Amino acid sequence: MNWASAAEPRGCAVPKKKTAGSTPRYLKIEQVRSGVGRPEVHRKTLRALGLRRHQHTVVQPDNPAIQGMLFQVRHLVEVSEVEAPAKASSRATTRKPVTTGAEGEEK
Repeated sequence: MNWASAAEPRGCAVPKKKTAGSTPRYLKIEQVRSGVGRPEVHRKTLRALGLRRHQHTVVQPDNPAIQGMLFQVRHLVEVSEVEAPAKASSRATTRKPVTTGAEGEEK
């Protein structure tokens, strides 16, 4: 069998879709299997992707480096394409500054 004539390319973590516009693509990556008991290189790849724990989800830009990491841990993650990353929560902008001691007091 000639693999070059196969309908679907082999070895891709995320199949490439033809996009008309030049908008950047993003991937939603969810860790669906634990890294416990896996080789250290797989655990380090999960950390490099930003996945800190089981069932954690991150959004990363679609580029060859991310594609290579996803290929390495494809059995531990689920990947889907999203339009744009979710905006940061407003909680980070509404936090009060941390103060130490009484105001106006110097040591």
